[in-house]
Formats: sequence, structure tokens, C-alpha cells
Amino acid sequence: MKIILLQDITTLGSKGDVKTVTSGYARNFLIPQKKAVVANTTRLKEFEKIIEKSKQQRLVEDQKFKELSEKISGITVTISEKATQKNQLYGSIDAKTIAEEIEKITKISLDPNFIKLPKSIKKLGSYEITIHFSPTIETTINVSVQASEEKEQIKKLLPKTAKKIKGKTS
Repeated sequence: MKIILLQDITTLGSKGDVKTVTSGYARNFLIPQKKAVVANTTRLKEFEKIIEKSKQQRLVEDQKFKELSEKISGITVTISEKATQKNQLYGSIDAKTIAEEIEKITKISLDPNFIKLPKSIKKLGSYEITIHFSPTIETTINVSVQASEEKEQIKKLLPKTAKKIKGKTS
């Protein structure tokens, strides 16, 4: 089934593209969610004008995204969170949290939907995260997840507290 995309879909194409997809995918997913319409001669003529405008807008957006990509490419974002002694986080770090940290560092506001995480980060460590600005523009950043300082202070206090307790019981 031929369709015209009404918005960018990373795995399929850009807004205005004419694509051939299975009829089930079109009828059950793309069309009900208003991500595509069935391509027929009337709609193709209507979309030709819209496609020209969207291509011009795409060029402007791509230029803006390239500049953003260059500004944040390769930066390291450090996030401190509470963690267990086995380096498991009590919560998790998602795209929204990373976007907020990037904004604190660079003063650039990013849409969390640009940040692609395979799954939430739930352990301490370093991660390489890809940011997809558009189907053609992406960059990577490093995210370092560290234990918050409260945990470090508790670790330092534990041996002293244990010695005091042992001294009192003896």
C-alpha cells in the first residue's frame, strides 16, 4: 500500500515521503495515529506544494540541528544519584533527566524525544548516548552516572561508627 508520511518516522522516512508499506501497518498504525495518509493521485498533487515548503523548512531545521549537534558533540554529562553498595541506582535515569543536565551545562534546551536510550539507566558507570536530531543528523555524548556524595559520606562514617559500637559492647 502506498502512503504519504505526515510526519518524520525514524525507521520509515521524512514528512512528505511516498512509501510502500504493508497494508496492515498502514491501516492499523500509521493512518489511525495520523502519521500517514493513503497515496492517491489527488493527494499526491496536493502534497507536491506542501512537500516543497517542507523541504525548505527541513533545510533550515537541518542547519539548526547541525549547529546544535556540533555544540554538544562529545560532551560529558555527570549525574549524581543515590545508589546501593552494589552500584544499583534507587531510581533510574531517563531521557528527560539527561536533557535537563545537558541544559544545565550548555544552556541548550533539548527535547527528550531526541535522546535515544535503549532502556533506562539503572547502574553506576559511563554510557555513550546517541542524540537523533533528525533522520540524517545525530551525535553522541557521554553520560557518567556517579554515586551521590551522601553515599560516599555514609561509607566514610560506617567504619568509625562500627568501631564505636564494638568499643561499647566490649
